[in-house]
Amino acid sequence: MSNTVLFRCDASPELGLGHVFRCCTLAAQWVRQGGRSLMLGPSADVCPAEFAHVFSHWQPCEFDNEISDAERTCEFADLHQAMALVLDDYRVHDDYQQVLMQHPMQWLQFDGTGQKNLWADWVLNAMPGTHADLYAKRIKNPKTRLLLGPDYALLRPGFTAQAISDKNEERSKRLFVFAGGGDDKQVLQLLLQTVLSMDTGLTVCAVTTSNNPGLNHLKHWINSHAQSHQIELHVDTPDMPGLMRSCGMAVVSAGTVTYEVNATGLPMVLFSMAQNQNPQALAWSALTGASCLGDYRQLSAPLIAQAVTDMLEHAHTPVKQWVDGQGAQRVVDVLWESMA
Repeated sequence: MSNTVLFRCDASPELGLGHVFRCCTLAAQWVRQGGRSLMLGPSADVCPAEFAHVFSHWQPCEFDNEISDAERTCEFADLHQAMALVLDDYRVHDDYQQVLMQHPMQWLQFDGTGQKNLWADWVLNAMPGTHADLYAKRIKNPKTRLLLGPDYALLRPGFTAQAISDKNEERSKRLFVFAGGGDDKQVLQLLLQTVLSMDTGLTVCAVTTSNNPGLNHLKHWINSHAQSHQIELHVDTPDMPGLMRSCGMAVVSAGTVTYEVNATGLPMVLFSMAQNQNPQALAWSALTGASCLGDYRQLSAPLIAQAVTDMLEHAHTPVKQWVDGQGAQRVVDVLWESMA
């Protein structure tokens, strides 16, 4: 039987890159265990450099409509003898899945809401607090297996449950700031400007990627407004786990990065860069007490400053780690089981 898995993903600098990061993470784990991975969907430009070796073939394609895209995906899978499909695309609804139902290939589907019908063989929703009752009326395939909660969070290599026990002064004065891997909508600039104006002595580790269309503007602003010791700009950092662990707290968008932050044991302040991040921000807030600032368009300097001040006051309070960094292994184990 083929050991090839096809990934169909929706990602772009405008939409965000969380989908491609988690697909790459799962694909990398699949390859490490002897499998073969293919990607169908976004431009190869959004593939992080650390995952450039993972896919034996990467085919960009536009999404026309559900039926035509599903048919093309099945044809591509047949051409490359894929034994399973991983769908990380929120444009997939009933029509798309009905086409897949006519194909012998099994598929795993990411879901973050529990608000649409699902026929997939596996449904993955790593959001904290997610439970099976959410899907009671949405699962249409009696054989569907639910993979729910932070145990199935897909983290890049290097993120395993490791508490930061040494709360030294240097680390407590370093703030990790991230607004997604794509277009940061100038949120990073607002965060940096606010923290610098607070005169807390914090060094801000601003993190982004080369896919951020506002990167040049951000660099210019930093060069014009900050001293070298106040801001560290990290672009396409090759060691995200190490960088996070060098910090004492985080202000981040409520996407995939929240699982990484929790795995490193950092307290965090959250905001949403997209509507689908709102439930995740609220879930982390309920689970860990993280401050939730709402939609990025509602952010203001006073709101950010108060949240950072509150976080500083409680920076030495331990944060329970719900993510152990083994999610990719668990999902791969589930996929391999289907090949037995």
